[in-house]
Amino acid sequence: MPPSLLSTSRRRPLLPWLALALVAIFAVTAALWLNHKIDSVQAAAPRQESGAIEAQQAITGIKQAIAEIQTSQQTLGDQVGQLQRAVAASQGERKLLSDQLGALSSRVNALESSRAEAGSAPPQSTNRRKR
Repeated sequence: MPPSLLSTSRRRPLLPWLALALVAIFAVTAALWLNHKIDSVQAAAPRQESGAIEAQQAITGIKQAIAEIQTSQQTLGDQVGQLQRAVAASQGERKLLSDQLGALSSRVNALESSRAEAGSAPPQSTNRRKR
């Protein structure tokens, strides 16, 4: 065999081995990369769960705060209603007292004017004619 044919025949079996080695390297690299990705996803899962637990606790706290605020708001609303009723009653009493004071004042004015008229009128003589 000529030497050029001999070198070609030796190269041919080398090419499949080289392709197989490249595929093996690619497969090992892909397996390592996927393993790394799986580990990172698994490591992130507990962090996400703890974050979800913290978020749920925060939501529960907010709900409790809202319930307390609503209770306080209802209590304050009741107190405002009571105060409004008390003010209305007080205004009614003041109005009654004002009306009574006005009536009394007009009576006093009427008495003063009749007294002034009586004082300015000539006195009627109580002497009768002698017969």
